[in-house]
Amino acid sequence: MKDIDWQQKSIGFLTDQELSPYSGQLPGAAALIQKLKAYTSATAVRWLSKKDEFYTQLLSSETTDKQLLVNDPFLTRIWNYRKISFLQSQLPAWWKEEEVHHWIAIPLQEGQHLNVVLLGYVEIPPQDDHFQTFLQSIRLRLMEIAQAQLKQLQLDQLKIRLKGILQNIEQSILFLSEEDSYCWLNPQAARLLNIGKAAPDPGDIRKAMLDLRQRAVNLAEIEQLSFSAFAAQEQDLNWVYDRPDFRVLNVKCRRLESEGLRGVLWVFEDITEKVRSEETLREKTAALERSNEELAWSNERYALAARATNDGLWDWDLTQNRVYWGEGYHRTFGFRKSGDNDARFQNIHPEDLAVVRQSVEEAIADKNCSDWKAQYRYFNARNGTYSIVKDQGFVVRNSHGKALRMVGCMQDITYLKAQEQEILKQNNRLKAIARMNSHLVRKPVANILGILSLFETAEKKELSLLLKMLKESGRELDAMVRKIDAETRISEEVD
Repeated sequence: MKDIDWQQKSIGFLTDQELSPYSGQLPGAAALIQKLKAYTSATAVRWLSKKDEFYTQLLSSETTDKQLLVNDPFLTRIWNYRKISFLQSQLPAWWKEEEVHHWIAIPLQEGQHLNVVLLGYVEIPPQDDHFQTFLQSIRLRLMEIAQAQLKQLQLDQLKIRLKGILQNIEQSILFLSEEDSYCWLNPQAARLLNIGKAAPDPGDIRKAMLDLRQRAVNLAEIEQLSFSAFAAQEQDLNWVYDRPDFRVLNVKCRRLESEGLRGVLWVFEDITEKVRSEETLREKTAALERSNEELAWSNERYALAARATNDGLWDWDLTQNRVYWGEGYHRTFGFRKSGDNDARFQNIHPEDLAVVRQSVEEAIADKNCSDWKAQYRYFNARNGTYSIVKDQGFVVRNSHGKALRMVGCMQDITYLKAQEQEILKQNNRLKAIARMNSHLVRKPVANILGILSLFETAEKKELSLLLKMLKESGRELDAMVRKIDAETRISEEVD
């Protein structure tokens, strides 16, 4: 080994294109080990790769088989090496090269991935600077290869995961090259295009896509926009169908170019339910806007009505026991507009309170009751007296019949009640006057009726006497009517 030109071997190893990690084709494990054996002039080469805390993979120059070793104290020491080292300790029992007693460990680390290359020699390896420089060169190139292999492994794993994702996602995905030299589609796309072949031709896919596009009701729009997909533009549009059922496919297509392969990636997604949901949402939004507008008008009409009337409009929230009064309540009775409903009952006349409270509670408890009304005396802070009120309300219930609100109106009918009583009194007086004077009126009326009957049989000479008697009876009747009228006027003046 003394005659070996290690500097030349270092140059040869570094310039060997088969070992270059940048050539686009990484060497296989067996070929790499054989190359190492040739360049290092080693009797044996071992490549150890730590898989996890329990196992280590072993590759050797003597066999192409991969062995899985259980980690032991010897391997634990190997993984702790951070620089090129000569193994001095006794080799484990599973080490089979009995004639090789001199080993050099070259650690290769890349993140959490640990690799160690072991070079075995029958003779003691040289200790000069040229050999040390050669080993350092070997290590640098092997670390580059290990890094490239790791990236390739990660890329392969990523491809596997990506393929698994594409195979299982809901969207239908396919790729078509421009020259129809390559195509790929996931199972969802195959079902969408009704393609049963395991490996369809690009022509079959294009024909199926054309058929799918021709059946869309918005074909003109699709054709206009689809041509630009091959002009380096990304497209996103909907294909709409009405047969056999309503259906909307969102179609995205994008031009791709990678490693000399050019084509278009198509992604189909069924958004029928989304479109229906959006349409339903738009309808509900429009209905809500109309309801809000109607509610605003209703609230405005209510506010104007509340301001225009002196009646006490009220809204009682049964869940919070809070009541809101309209402006007429304050103008008529002098109390604040809202507050606890108990204060409302406190203003009811003590003699009427129990009856009113009971009627309200019965109306609320009865699930079939929707209307309530009562008439009672209510304290009026404006004049310090009790007003007679007519109160009526409507019970608002939920779907289970539970009362949530009562909405109603309290009207001060004190004046109407007084007018009603006055009319009754007047009627009674008139009845009394009529009874007292009815017999007086009957006499002249009877006389007139008797005289009129005599005209039918009277002689000519008797007519003048009958006319005289008729005039006297008429004057008597007129006097009676005047007397009744005078008595009525006197009664009105007394009132």
